[in-house]
Amino acid sequence: MSFSNFRLYNLALLILIVLSPNIAFGKGKAINENDSIYVVVDKNPEFPGGDAARIEFIKQNVQYTEEARKNHEEGRVIVQFVVNRIGEIKDAKILRAVSPSLNQEALRLVNSFPKWLPGQLNGEKVSVYRFMPISFKYIPEES
Repeated sequence: MSFSNFRLYNLALLILIVLSPNIAFGKGKAINENDSIYVVVDKNPEFPGGDAARIEFIKQNVQYTEEARKNHEEGRVIVQFVVNRIGEIKDAKILRAVSPSLNQEALRLVNSFPKWLPGQLNGEKVSVYRFMPISFKYIPEES
């Protein structure tokens, strides 16, 4: 098994451990479809305008806190959230933390996203878990 495949396997295992038992995979019927949150769907949720628009939104809206600047904090925060069946962001939480200030900023950013195009399974709109890395790079201010 290559290192890349090993990392993917571990990420998939982590996802199965971390997520609630209310997840339904693939095309199977859930016990209560109104409450199901899917990981594997036919069509993933999409940020309005696609990935390029999402990246631009993050660039335009990120606020590097004074505390993070002072401490030269940087790193990649991984956020898990749900895009519900009407495209709203719900239940955002940190899966991989860097520092309290950067974690808080990553959550603020995700929770400020506009409505997404919801995911679909068998032609129906469904709630879907999403995982997103948000990278922070310390850049000293010029005097």
